[in-house]
Amino acid sequence: MSREKLHSDNIPDASALVGGRIKAVRLKERLTQREFAQELGITQGFLSEIEKGIKSPSDTLVMAFIYRYEINEKWFFLGEGEMFGKRKHPLFGPEIVPYEGDLIEVGVFALAGAGHPGDLVDPESIETAVFPKEFLKPGIIPVKIQGESMEPSLYDGAIVGVDQEDLCLVSGKVYAIWLDYEGAVIKRVFVEPNKIIFKSDNPGFPESHLDIENIKDGFVLGRIKWVIQKL
Repeated sequence: MSREKLHSDNIPDASALVGGRIKAVRLKERLTQREFAQELGITQGFLSEIEKGIKSPSDTLVMAFIYRYEINEKWFFLGEGEMFGKRKHPLFGPEIVPYEGDLIEVGVFALAGAGHPGDLVDPESIETAVFPKEFLKPGIIPVKIQGESMEPSLYDGAIVGVDQEDLCLVSGKVYAIWLDYEGAVIKRVFVEPNKIIFKSDNPGFPESHLDIENIKDGFVLGRIKWVIQKL
């Protein structure tokens, strides 16, 4: 079975059908969008857009969803039969995996590039990692650091927790910010009366600034609350 079945001229809005069926499964499983998105290794915002038919999931994500929840493929692609199948499948793609104690495995994301204005991360996770549950409070997204600009504070490959609900700038703290020419980046921010200075901890990278009047909504994407890295 293939989701090409949903791409027929006889079905004018395939994205809406896919989104509606994914939402139906989420509601049947009694999961919030946040919980469901974590299990699938995608962002809550991306899931919301899928459910509304605004965006379409990738083939990989669709198959991960079908195998994870043992969905009847005929129901999903053609609307025939029961929602859930009876087969057991190996999982493809990231999911939440419970561990003994207070640990949980969730998706880790890459920072969004300039082609995704205002987004913190790309919609689908790039890997999974295990964290204490207390690290994953509502609004916190695990993000993988790529590059050396924040060394020695944050090394290439480190994973940081970005709190999307903490948007109040405190001078000297580290934030994810949005730059139109680069996308989402991690910088140390300093607040001055007429400008915002953002710099890398690595002295080999130049500092930059924006005048206060040029700061747009969405400039601050979230504050870094924790880091996991090898020393």
